[in-house]
Amino acid sequence: NGATSGNAVAANATNPNTNSAPTYRMPLENEWYKAAYYSPNYGGTGVGGYYAYATQSNSAPGTTIGSSANQANYNNAIGHITDVGAFSGSGSFYGTFDQTGNVYQWNDLDGTTGSSRGLRGGYCCNDYPADVSSSGRGNGGVPSDESGIIGFRLASPVTVPSRPTSVVAVSGNASLAVTWTAPANTGGSAITDYLVKYSSNNGVAGSWTRYMPGSPITATSCTVTGLTNGTPYVIKVIARNSVGISLPSTNFFPATPAATVPGSPTSVVAVRGNASLAVTWTAPANTGGAAITDYLVKYSSNNGVAGSWTRYMPGSPITATSCTVTGLTNGTRYVIKVIARNAVGISPPSANSAPVPVFTNVHLNPTSQTVNYSASQAQLSYGDDWSFEMPSRDVWNNQIYNFTGPSTATSGTDRLVVVLTIPQGPVVAGFSTTPTGTYSFQFTNSTTSAVYTINFTVTS
Repeated sequence: NGATSGNAVAANATNPNTNSAPTYRMPLENEWYKAAYYSPNYGGTGVGGYYAYATQSNSAPGTTIGSSANQANYNNAIGHITDVGAFSGSGSFYGTFDQTGNVYQWNDLDGTTGSSRGLRGGYCCNDYPADVSSSGRGNGGVPSDESGIIGFRLASPVTVPSRPTSVVAVSGNASLAVTWTAPANTGGSAITDYLVKYSSNNGVAGSWTRYMPGSPITATSCTVTGLTNGTPYVIKVIARNSVGISLPSTNFFPATPAATVPGSPTSVVAVRGNASLAVTWTAPANTGGAAITDYLVKYSSNNGVAGSWTRYMPGSPITATSCTVTGLTNGTRYVIKVIARNAVGISPPSANSAPVPVFTNVHLNPTSQTVNYSASQAQLSYGDDWSFEMPSRDVWNNQIYNFTGPSTATSGTDRLVVVLTIPQGPVVAGFSTTPTGTYSFQFTNSTTSAVYTINFTVTS
């Protein structure tokens, strides 16, 4: 590659005057031209095309030696022939250098017998950077012609790739995740795809099955599916280019697909109740290859902070996709997560449910009622986030407090709870008593204004 002197023999497989199976030969003109100008990603488009210059550019190159892009030795800027690769940032897509400028280069016009030769390339001391066509410089001459401004390149025949190496298979559920290393030698032509084969009979001839996904395997990895859990398989990989297929890789020692833990349950929903939450969820989309045996349901009153989870333990395993978690504290918010289990182990936990406060549904009653109660503070909680706190002070006999709910409340569907705090502790109306008596509360629904008005009287 570059300037040389001496006899340049145009050896090629179709020329009976030369070795019929050469290791190297003079490139055909079309080969020379493609190596110089073609790119399968022309202009970054992902589509093949030919550049105007052998520097992957359509603009005339500069003449600066070094790593800059689109440079060449022409126009007598340097004044002498440079070493091949001196313009290290200006190679073709295929990694050749100086196919524009430096020296003219012999090529074999068409691979037939005869002494006719063509020239391509350009010259360091010409004032144009474009290559010289075979017709522009003329054909002819004999291989023994020598010139200080004419050189040649050698091409090796394109062959099949060498074999892939380092095949590894990792067990999965009815599958093997396979990786490998691309061939060290592509054979002079890009790898187009890989053939992955498996055998359940230790690779005995005739026992191989090719894995056929929906599209060609172009990466150096794939997951072979449709296998049988508990059966050992060996794997081999074959590379293919435009010429043909490589020798197979060395077989990877037997790997056995096996069931794994399930995927996570999804869509966890908790609905409040009296000291309880009714929980539902969706079973994992992937069982891991083994049946789900049961579910673990956990709750947290601290928004799921690590260490705050408690497992709900009913009298028997939870095998359905629903349960009612009991024994909770009314007036407390909880989040729920669910874990699936099969014979292999437990799944990752589901996403947490939305926080849900626990209390009894209190139905609105339009009948007025007076309640006797001795308290210094009262608190009303509405739904998930409405609360109103009475002033912390002593109350007079027959003192009336009015509370108005949010304007978005819907008659008969929203839930209310009143929590009264006295020295003995908090009391939740409707389902709890204090050491000093029993209490009830009246909720009046004001349908005309679409809000709730809660009236109650406190006496000492």
